[in-house]
Amino acid sequence: MDDVLQRKKNRVYLRLSDDDYTRLTKLASTRGHKPGRVAHDLMLEAMEPQIFNERASAVEAMLKEAALKTMDDQTRRLLKEFKRLEINILANLYAMREITCTGFDITPEQFNLNYLEPAKKQAVKELLVDLKRFEEAASG
Repeated sequence: MDDVLQRKKNRVYLRLSDDDYTRLTKLASTRGHKPGRVAHDLMLEAMEPQIFNERASAVEAMLKEAALKTMDDQTRRLLKEFKRLEINILANLYAMREITCTGFDITPEQFNLNYLEPAKKQAVKELLVDLKRFEEAASG
């Protein structure tokens, strides 16, 4: 009981217009409470954003940490996938070079110069475009 008295020792008095008081009493009757209780509940609801804003930096830090962890996890997963794809691409390129060199009687150096180097340059261009897109998405 001491706790209840401690919490209710401060009072606030309000003056309401007849219209506002009528609206409050109607709201109280629909909720099954007295007008004072409903006014108190409404005041607490109105203050809730203020309470949140006081803790906003803590919530923001928590959300940022969770987002960074998720991004780190996704980055590791993507790097692992890229490594797997890179190995597959290299294996295919070497197989293609062997087949092409044997079937068309060209040297591995000619294959590298005519096929592999242009493919590398194109891949680098596409990678740079993708990186630019990621940077824009991250900053915007």
